[in-house]
Amino acid sequence: MKHFATLLSASLALSLASLAQAAIAPVYVSAVQDGTDFRWTYTASIASGVRIEPGDFFTIYDFGGLDGGNEQPASWAYSTADTGNTPPFLTPTDDSTIPNITFTYDGASAITGPADLGMFSVDALGDIPVTTEWASLTTRDGGTVDGELAFDTGSVTVPEEVNSPNIPEPAAALLALGLVVPAFRRRK
Repeated sequence: MKHFATLLSASLALSLASLAQAAIAPVYVSAVQDGTDFRWTYTASIASGVRIEPGDFFTIYDFGGLDGGNEQPASWAYSTADTGNTPPFLTPTDDSTIPNITFTYDGASAITGPADLGMFSVDALGDIPVTTEWASLTTRDGGTVDGELAFDTGSVTVPEEVNSPNIPEPAAALLALGLVVPAFRRRK
């Protein structure tokens, strides 16, 4: 029985290690003011044993204050949705009131890992960082698993939702201002 448990543990560890290499892993780089918005920039890469086929993607969930502007490398398409795009069998935390951003590969030929995929940028209204999740779908490359889909998830820094409890809504700010201004009026 001990031998079986050890074998099972080793098999699980190898499976998890190969899963960790199956990702298009977005990494936060910076949030820089760009006019009235902030440009949030990420790099992405893949490890060896993985390739990116047309239709493979990565999603960053709950990207607060999304303001529409975006840049990505050639052969990558940008999209947004309130829920998903999520690979099968994964259940990342996804608030349906905050948009997700997805970058989908639409190139003509596969990208084989290891590879740096470039810089991906999205505009947001704010620069207050919070942590959320990402998920990706790629394709295994080589060996007996060649061509099988691979999924992974992890954590990444994103902008906080603009209407979060830490950022007053404009109406609340005006109400507060309205309460403060009369206190400074002069009595006749």
